Amino acid sequence: MAAIRATLTAVTLLACVAGAEAQTASAWEAGISSHARLLAGQVPEAGGPSLFAGVEIRLEEGWKTYWRNPGDAGIPPTFDWTGSSNLVAAEALYPAPHRLADPAGQSIGYKNSVVFPVRLTPADPGAPIQLRLKLSYAACATLCVPAEANLALTVPPALQMPAGAIAEALGRVPRKPVGDNDMPRVEALSVEGEGAKRRMSITVVQPPGAEETDLFIEGPSSWYLPLAEIRAKREAGAATEIVYEVPLDELPKSARLTGQTLRLTLVSAADAVEQEWTLP
Repeated sequence: MAAIRATLTAVTLLACVAGAEAQTASAWEAGISSHARLLAGQVPEAGGPSLFAGVEIRLEEGWKTYWRNPGDAGIPPTFDWTGSSNLVAAEALYPAPHRLADPAGQSIGYKNSVVFPVRLTPADPGAPIQLRLKLSYAACATLCVPAEANLALTVPPALQMPAGAIAEALGRVPRKPVGDNDMPRVEALSVEGEGAKRRMSITVVQPPGAEETDLFIEGPSSWYLPLAEIRAKREAGAATEIVYEVPLDELPKSARLTGQTLRLTLVSAADAVEQEWTLP
């Protein structure tokens, strides 16, 4: 993982030296206080170069857009690739988000700009991919404005252009933990209490002295989970333990906890990790 991230950083630096437009890109489409476009380029990965698109959204100062789980308020982005040709799959990835303050509560997303990397799988690697994207997202300041952009880009076969902005965004996509001692990581998770007082307790370990790690939790689509709040923080030898708490009083009454798998995303200034955890 470290080698891959180092390679991505090198690609990003090379792209910056070559200039901001050292990539295949569509024209910008303007929305209210925002612009969107498509990028494409080649990114080095462990198995060899991979072809990626990037969905870039730029926002005016003071505006924001949302992660796949928007939190208490907001609209997640949606990517409709209907109309594209020579395209078997387009897998959108999400850079690590941040906790944001909204008048309606706390949300999860991005300020100023974001690039969503999209791994492309062509039907015929020797032919161009004709990308057609209907992008839906929200641009928000005090109020949220739904936005749409219809974007198109032709990606030539064996594209050699380095994808600087896409590679940089990929470096911020949460990684999987490497080994049992990797940090940050979720060390323990339990459900406590009964009935309306049920809550989850999640223990996160991080390197001592590191900037505080934030935690975002996703469950089944029918669940509403408020953002995790810190209940305790303590030093534990070679690690710092942060205990988060999430009330479960807003789950559907019929919600079954046992056997459900949660997706847990840990974000700090230096790193981001994604884990899955099955409730006992």
